[in-house]
Amino acid sequence: MKRDSIIFDLDGTLWNASETVVRAFNDSIRAIGFDINLTSQTVRDFSGMKMDDIFTQYFSFVPKGKLHEFETIYAEKESQYLQQFGGELFPNVKETLEKLVGNYQLFIVSNCMKGYI
Repeated sequence: MKRDSIIFDLDGTLWNASETVVRAFNDSIRAIGFDINLTSQTVRDFSGMKMDDIFTQYFSFVPKGKLHEFETIYAEKESQYLQQFGGELFPNVKETLEKLVGNYQLFIVSNCMKGYI
């Protein structure tokens, strides 16, 4: 059977948006009154996890009463920052996709938040 389609994951496969995402997290943390800075490595460590799990494991210091506010601010900032700054394509991704698109249908799949792709 000839394959006619290829599905790619976005983060860590096609591009690295960890600098943009860490900026959104850090600005969101500051917006609710905390002075904590995550690193890009921390963001890469939890890349692919569900947002609920990320908030539970990495943001347990956020009081339950502030968690919804934090999640809302983060969702807005991530969307805004991704549109503004985007991510960095890995080497040769653009050229590879340009070659493949002539012979295959190309798709992106991700467990990211709505509006990320």
